[in-house]
Amino acid sequence: MNIVHVCLNSSVTDGWNYQENLLTKYQKRSGHEVAIITSRWMHNDTGGLVMDERTRYVNDDGVVMIRLDMNGKEDSKRKLRTFRGLANELDLLKPNIIFIHNVCSRDNAVLARYLKIHPDVIAYADSHADFSNSATNWVSKNILHKIIWRHYAQMLVP
Repeated sequence: MNIVHVCLNSSVTDGWNYQENLLTKYQKRSGHEVAIITSRWMHNDTGGLVMDERTRYVNDDGVVMIRLDMNGKEDSKRKLRTFRGLANELDLLKPNIIFIHNVCSRDNAVLARYLKIHPDVIAYADSHADFSNSATNWVSKNILHKIIWRHYAQMLVP
């Protein structure tokens, strides 16, 4: 199995015990080819966000890490950003399974297009947003979540 985790709007930090790291670690140990596509942002030792200069490497668990630049201004807090080259990476990796971490992203359009062209690929999606960490003001709740993110999440349903 060729498994790809696409971590939208999040930073994956090597060695941390988050689901992206743990799922891929054990999928690799089970004999699968595993890759993570994420942003170039990661946390440093003090918890601050820093730009990782590496774009493609293998982490300590044997998982291929692909860190993509973002379209537009490179800023870890921008909500409507998209990955540069996501479709290209999916074409190169040829996944059998895609784990989509965080459905609040315009990149769902790229993923939905890929899944439509490759109907045998299985996709799983989760959301890292809930009322404890998101939709904390009127604009976020009523515009971003109820209109924009709902639209992009619905693209993945078929």
